[in-house]
Amino acid sequence: MTPGTMTDLERAAAYADAGNLAEAEKICKKLLRNAPRHFDALHQYALIQARQQKFDEALRTIDRALSIKPDAVGAHVNRGNLLRMVGRLEDALGAFDAALALDPNLMGVYNNRGNLLWQLNRDEEAIAAYQHVLRHEPNRIDALLNCGRSFAVLKRYAEAEACYDKLLAQDPNHFACLYNYGVTLEEQGKIDQALLQYKRARQVTPDDVGALNVAFGLEMVVCDWSNWADQSRRLIEAVRQGKSGIAPLNFIECTDDPADQLACARLWTQRKFPVTPAPLWTGERYDHDRIRVAYVSSDLRNHPVAYLTSGLFEQHDRSRFEIVAISSGAVKESAERTRLKAAFDRFIDVPDKNDREVAQLMRELEIGIAVDLNGHTEGARTAAMALRPAPVAVNYLGFPATMGSDYIDYIIADGYVIPPGLETYYSEAVVRMPDVFQVNDSRRKASERTPSRTEAGLPDQGFVFCTFNRSNKISPPFFDVWMSLLAEVEGSVLWLVGGKPQVEKNLRAEAQRRGVDPTRLVFAAPVPYADHLARHRCADLFLDVLPFNAGTTTSDALFMGLPVVTPSGGAFAARMAGSLLTAVGLPELIASSMEEYRGHALRLAQNPAALAEVKAKLARNKDTSPLFDTKRFCRHLEAAYVTMWERIQRGEKPTGFAVPEIV
Repeated sequence: MTPGTMTDLERAAAYADAGNLAEAEKICKKLLRNAPRHFDALHQYALIQARQQKFDEALRTIDRALSIKPDAVGAHVNRGNLLRMVGRLEDALGAFDAALALDPNLMGVYNNRGNLLWQLNRDEEAIAAYQHVLRHEPNRIDALLNCGRSFAVLKRYAEAEACYDKLLAQDPNHFACLYNYGVTLEEQGKIDQALLQYKRARQVTPDDVGALNVAFGLEMVVCDWSNWADQSRRLIEAVRQGKSGIAPLNFIECTDDPADQLACARLWTQRKFPVTPAPLWTGERYDHDRIRVAYVSSDLRNHPVAYLTSGLFEQHDRSRFEIVAISSGAVKESAERTRLKAAFDRFIDVPDKNDREVAQLMRELEIGIAVDLNGHTEGARTAAMALRPAPVAVNYLGFPATMGSDYIDYIIADGYVIPPGLETYYSEAVVRMPDVFQVNDSRRKASERTPSRTEAGLPDQGFVFCTFNRSNKISPPFFDVWMSLLAEVEGSVLWLVGGKPQVEKNLRAEAQRRGVDPTRLVFAAPVPYADHLARHRCADLFLDVLPFNAGTTTSDALFMGLPVVTPSGGAFAARMAGSLLTAVGLPELIASSMEEYRGHALRLAQNPAALAEVKAKLARNKDTSPLFDTKRFCRHLEAAYVTMWERIQRGEKPTGFAVPEIV
C-alpha cells in the first residue's frame, strides 16, 4: 500500500468522522476504480455505507473485502455489527465467532457476543460469555453490568445483585448500574430499596430523563407524592424539549394533553423501537379464503385485557376470519387461559422466542392483520411489530394512547375517546367504532355470594366511596377531593385496592395530613376476579381519576350495577370512562371540571333518591345498551378489519374511517 493511498484512506475516514459522508464516499470510489480488490478501501467504504444506512450495500461491500482477506479480524467484527444493526442476530453471532476464532483474546467481542445471546433470549449462554470475559478481566465494568442484567432476566436475583455490588464498589456513581439495580429490586418487590437506587441514579445524572421517569413511575405506584408536582412538570418539559427516555405509559399519568402524549410516544419509539430498514412483509399478496388476524399479547391469561376480550375471540365469524393468538406471556395454566386457548383457531406460545423470531413467525403464517393488544406496556412485542411482519398493524385496547410509530397503521377508538378534530395527535389512522371503543365479555361471572360489609373490612353503616384503580393512577388533586368528600359526608369511607403495605402507609399519612381519620381509608385485599366483581355490591359510588381513567375497572363497576363518576380530559386515556358511561346511557355522570366532579359525587352521596335513580337506570340499561353486547361489538370490529384488508389489497394507504352501525 503506497503512502499516497494511506493518505487518501485517512482523508476518507476523517471526512466520515466529520459527517461529510459524500466526500468520504467519493474518495473510496476513486480508490476502488483504480484498485477494485483494495481490501482497506473496501472495508472503509463499507463503514461509510453503514453510516449512510445503506446496510445491504455495506454488507455486500464488506463481504467483498473478506473474500480478499478472510483473516481480517476487524472486518469480521464490523460485519457482525452490521448484521446486528439489520436484525440478523444469528448471522451476527457467526461473524463474531469468526473473529474470535482468529483472535480469542478480544474480550470486547466476547462481551458483544453475550449481548447478542441476550437479545436472542439465550440468557444462560449470554452469562457464560460474560463470565468468560470476567475470568480474564474481573473488574470489567460493561461485563459486570451485562452479566447482572442477564442474571436478573433469569430471576437469579442474588447473583445479579452481586454483579451490581461489585461494579458499584469500583464506580459508586455508575448510572446504568444504579438504574438496573433499581429495576432488579423492584421486580423482587423491594420497593423502598429500589426507590433508593433510582433516586441515587437521578442524583448522579439529574438531567437524565430516564432516571426521572423510573423514579416517578415507582413513586406513583407507592403513592409517594413528595416530588409529584415538580417531577410531573419536569417530565412534561423534557418531552417538549425533545428529550427521549420517558416511557409513554408513565407519561399518561402526568398529563392528558394529546399533543404531549404523541411527542412522548414518538421520542420513545424512535429510540427504543425504530422502524426497520428491511421489513419482513414487502407487499406480497395473500390469497386465503379467510382473513388471518393475529392478536399479539403478553396478557392472554388472568389479566384485565383477557377479561375483556375472551368473548370477542369466541364470537369471531370463522367463515370469514382465521383467528390466531401470539401469546408472549409466561405459560401458566388457569381456567381463563383454558377458555382463551379454545377460542382461537391457533394459540401459539412464544415467550421463549425473540422479537425477530416472533415477527418471522407471523410472516411465515401469512398473517394479514396483526393486532397489538399490548402497545407500550409490560411484555410488549413492539420490536416485532417494527419489523412489519404483516400487511396491516392495529393498536388496540392494551395501551390507551398513540404508539407514535410509523408501522402501526390503525388505532381502534370511538367518537368520544378521540373526538373529531383530534386525529392529528395520533400517529395511527383513527378507526371509530359506532358505539364504544372497548369490548366487554358478556359472559363474565361474578361470585353469587356477596361478602358482608364486615367481611370486606367496611363499616356496617355509612356511605362507601370506592376507587379500584391501580395506585399509580391516584394523584394529589384527586385525593384532595376525596378527602373533602369524606369530611363532608359523615360516616363515609373510601375503599381502595390494597395489597401493597407502602401504598396503605403513604395514603393513610396523606389522609392524616388533610385532617381525615386514616381509619376511614379501607383497603381491599387481593381476591379472585369473580370474588372481586361480587364485592362491588358493597360499595355505593365509584370515583374515577384523571389523567388516566379507569378502563376495565369502570366496566367491572358498571357490570355490577355500581355507578361511576368520572372526570373527562383531552386524550384517549382521559376519556375512556366517559366513553363507557355514554355507551351505557349515563353521560350525566361525566364531569368536565374538578368542581363538577366533586359536585356529582357529593350530590349522589347526600341524596339517596338520586343515587337510587341512577342505579335503577344503570340496571335497566345494562342488558339493552351496546356496552355489554359482545356479539354486536365483534361484528363492528370485523367490519373494521374487512375495510382495512380491502384497502391494503387495493394498495391504498391507511386512512381513518368510521365503522357503519350494524342494525
